[in-house]
Amino acid sequence: WRKIPGDTVLEVKMPDVASKSLYAIVMGQSGIELGLALYEDEKLLQQLLRGEFLSQKSARSIPATSVMFAEAFHLSARDVDAIERHGWNLAGPEAYPFAVCISGTAEFKLPTVAELRVLTLALLAIPSYLANRQSTLDVPLGDVTRRVMIRQLD
Repeated sequence: WRKIPGDTVLEVKMPDVASKSLYAIVMGQSGIELGLALYEDEKLLQQLLRGEFLSQKSARSIPATSVMFAEAFHLSARDVDAIERHGWNLAGPEAYPFAVCISGTAEFKLPTVAELRVLTLALLAIPSYLANRQSTLDVPLGDVTRRVMIRQLD
């Protein structure tokens, strides 16, 4: 979050996992929401970043998959229990991951396993990209390594 401005768009390609490019922005520089959002439509994302949407509701109608980091009460008790039972590491006491998908109708839904896989790969690859600007990364996910290509858009 400290290594990239909030209005920077990263094109992320995952040929083995996603059929088309995704466009990522790191959230958190404004201090409101920490996380990562992946959009399918670069033009709509650029419009959102320029503030061209008249209302928050219309801005939320842009399809996206995101993970935000929040306090435990934002998650279901079942998810918090799984995190504690398995001893998964958190970045801090208020850094519980909460993944959500926004459909084109401004409705929120839980992500599918495939969508979580894409989010996970992006969360693993983007910090490595920002650290060394290597555009092609081989990212281990479980017992499989996936290729992720990232480039910063102007």
